[in-house]
Amino acid sequence: MAFLIFITTLLLIIWKPFRLKVWIYTSLGTIFVFAFKLITYEDVKEIFDLTWDSSLTLIGLIIISLCLENMGFFDYLVGKILQRGKESGDGTVLELNTRKFCVQIIILTALTSALFANDGAVLIFTPLMVALFARFAKAEAKLATVLLLTSAFVCDAASLPLVVSNLTNIITAGYFELTFASFAATMILPTIASVITMLICFFIGCSRLLPPVISFKKGGSTELSPALKRFCFGFILCFVVGLFAAELTSAPVCVPVLCFAAVITIVMLVKNKGHNAKILLKAPYDIVIFSFTLYLIVFAMYKGGLGQQLVNIYGNMSHISLVEMLSTAYISAAGAAIFNNLPMIMLGNLALNDFFVAGSAISASHDSLIYSHLAACNIGAKLTPIGSLSTLLWLGFLEKRGFAISVKQYFRFNFTMAIPVLFVVVAVIWLQDYLVQIL
Repeated sequence: MAFLIFITTLLLIIWKPFRLKVWIYTSLGTIFVFAFKLITYEDVKEIFDLTWDSSLTLIGLIIISLCLENMGFFDYLVGKILQRGKESGDGTVLELNTRKFCVQIIILTALTSALFANDGAVLIFTPLMVALFARFAKAEAKLATVLLLTSAFVCDAASLPLVVSNLTNIITAGYFELTFASFAATMILPTIASVITMLICFFIGCSRLLPPVISFKKGGSTELSPALKRFCFGFILCFVVGLFAAELTSAPVCVPVLCFAAVITIVMLVKNKGHNAKILLKAPYDIVIFSFTLYLIVFAMYKGGLGQQLVNIYGNMSHISLVEMLSTAYISAAGAAIFNNLPMIMLGNLALNDFFVAGSAISASHDSLIYSHLAACNIGAKLTPIGSLSTLLWLGFLEKRGFAISVKQYFRFNFTMAIPVLFVVVAVIWLQDYLVQIL
């Protein structure tokens, strides 16, 4: 019955009858899960204990990203990229090397995703990309589609290096008590490898669609005042340092994030003299309800036997080799694509914990298996449009702006990118663990 409720909820999310918010469909599914007594109020408390920190952290990150965007910081960064172009003869058009432009956009998106989470990066860069397309000197429909797909993929696939980079990271770090510093130390190299692999796959798969030069109409100034520029860069530096420092106090991740969110909100309101306060109301707070209700539906499936099936799969591993880590990762990736990465991260974490308790795995490799499962959920989520909250946000924004991404384009692009990127990331995680064990 739990599986039937999940499938029905999934179909409602995809088809969106009556064009309702997605959280309404998952809330209806949760009502049926309770009606059939598939979960208890104790289960609700358990899920709440697992997710409250990550949910508050996500809200704080979204507020920070929206405030920085409202202050013009990200427009300033993109403007700096465009200023590297050469002016045309009449001085009305800027011409940039297309490959360099794509590399800069991908790296900038990856850095934003790492610092302000994948959902924050989507909220920032999707409007920016659409604004850039409006400045194309001539129509570049294919290039626009490729850049939209690429930026959306990068937002999830690059959300690996810090605990705050993805909701799944926060949940996993809290569940397995992974410290902020150890998490970053483990995932920095896999993230760099993922970005390099994305760039390689992008240029191999999309080279024929890229013109040698891309032309933009010259726009208005995107400069920030010296004081505001210093504040923005100083804020980001303090934000990262503060996250590491907060670990010493054993405070939940949401505490420093919400404190920084409060500071930048005050600065934004003072700068704008109280105007644009409505920007804070535009944050998609309802995704917290969506994720929590979806957790409950999937937890009912876990209790109904899905969890034991995952434990049995892990139980077939006599030792944690690269092949077995890759197998587990691709199973997690498929689960994230089908169930959404948030429920899948919870399913995998619960099953992995049961597997570890059983004592079937090599203790030193526990963390590598956890990180591989996590990376698979983040990257594999891009395989389907329902795989992550950031993709749903991205599709919703494009729909409102009249941009159409066909199903064929979506699946062909993301399968081409996700499979090799996940392979490289897991291989780097395994190699790091292997080197630690032999040294």
